[in-house]
Parts: sequence; C-alpha cells; structure tokens
Amino acid sequence: LGTAARDAVIATAAIGVAGVAGVVAALGASRAVAQVRGYGAPMALYQRTPLLEDVSPVGVCVGGEWYRFPSSFHFPRGDYGLRFIDSGFEGALPVPFVGGKGGTAFAPPGLNDRNAADPRQRVQFAHHVRGPCDLMVDVAMDGVTPAIDPNSIVPEGWVEEATFEEFEQEPLEGGEDGSGGVVRIPVERTLARWVIAGEAPFLDAANSPAFTRAFYVPWWSANRNAYGSYRVYRRV
Repeated sequence: LGTAARDAVIATAAIGVAGVAGVVAALGASRAVAQVRGYGAPMALYQRTPLLEDVSPVGVCVGGEWYRFPSSFHFPRGDYGLRFIDSGFEGALPVPFVGGKGGTAFAPPGLNDRNAADPRQRVQFAHHVRGPCDLMVDVAMDGVTPAIDPNSIVPEGWVEEATFEEFEQEPLEGGEDGSGGVVRIPVERTLARWVIAGEAPFLDAANSPAFTRAFYVPWWSANRNAYGSYRVYRRV
C-alpha cells in the first residue's frame, strides 16, 4: 500500500476504535444511570432516616426488604437499630455485633452456621402502638405483600378521634338519682398508625420492559418503566 492508502487505513481504524469505545462507554454510563435511578431509593432513604428527637432507642423495622439495608452508618444516631419483622422469609437474618464482647470474635445469640431462622432474630408485636418499631421501611408495589396494612396509613398531621364503648347501666336499687342510663368508657387503641415520612420511586422490574430497565435513555425510559414507591413510615 502507498503512504496515502496506509494513512487512510490507519485513520479508518482509529475512527472505528474510537466509535466502538464511545458506544461501550455510552452503554456503560446508560447502564449505571439505570441502576441508580431504578434501584437507588433504599440508599437515598436510609441516608435521610427521620431524626426522632424524643425517642431513644429508635427501632427501624424491615420485613421483606431486609436485604436492601446498606449499613448502620446511614442512621442519624448511634441509638438507631435495625430490627426484623416476620415476612415469610425462613432463613437466617443478620445479627448485630456485640462491641463489648469482641465484635466479630463473639457469636451473639441467634447466630448459626446453618442458615436457619431463629425467633430471636425477629421482633414481636411490630404493629402495636407501643411496639418495638418506631420506623418501618417497606416498598409499596403491585404483587408485593406490604409490611403495613394500607388501612393503618394516615396523612401527616392526623389527629385521632376518641372512641368509646357504650353499655347500659341499671339504676341502683331504691335510687332515684338517675344513676342508670348509658355509660361511655374510652377505648384505648392498640394498633399503630403510620405516616409516610419519606418515599422515592423504585423500579418495578416485573412490569417494565427489559431494555428500558437495563439501560437509561433520557425522556424515554421513565415513560415506559413501571415504578413502585420505596417508603419510610413513622409510627404515630
């Protein structure tokens, strides 16, 4: 080949390599953005965990979303602790380290090497008004069983109306003071109510096209993907 032809081949090859590299870089960037936009809600919400000034310690409960918890370093104070509620998962769950007994050198109660569930890993009465869960993290999405009864979710600023139980009281024998009649006794609520303290969109992969959930295309992917809502609830 002559010099001109050789230079043309080299230039063409360089353009081809640059083009391939550009396409690969664009696909990689698109893939990374798709992951962050689709599945970044847990990290974002845990970083904005509500600060409860008048509660200590603070129980942050999770159910089926336990495996998306990033780290306790995202909690605003050291007295925040992750707690697990029963979600149908039958395997072992993470167990907190006991710093005063050597950290990872000490096997705390409930830890085992069989991936077996242990009742001590899960809290009880999670939905009681005075239960162990001050905050609850969950996802609201079609096809996913919620950790919180939707009927127990109330708007911010909700004020509870007093409820009473009524029964008839017989007049006292020989009394003429009108002691009989209807008696109303206040009924104390036992089930917690929850307000949405924070939420962010979370990709519903089962109901989104394969291409748009894998790669992000501005102004196109968001209109084709389906999203649920990743939420932090606060007990009231």
